[in-house]
Amino acid sequence: AVCYMHMGNFDEAETTLLEALNESAKDVNTLANFVIFGLHLSKPITQYMRQLKMLFLEYEFVEWVNSSEVAFNQDLQ
Repeated sequence: AVCYMHMGNFDEAETTLLEALNESAKDVNTLANFVIFGLHLSKPITQYMRQLKMLFLEYEFVEWVNSSEVAFNQDLQ
């Protein structure tokens, strides 16, 4: 899917990600790639981000997102 995204073939990337998600709905790489894919194309990512945060709290990407959210919230105060 990442290769398809890199080549600009987002329809094929989405198809590949959906197939991977159907095979293993709790695969950390599939969920993370779906979040990046969704962000890039302005598609909803809440469901996939929520799953990542619940299942893989110590995954580097999740840690980065969480620390970014904390920093953002601190800047708002």
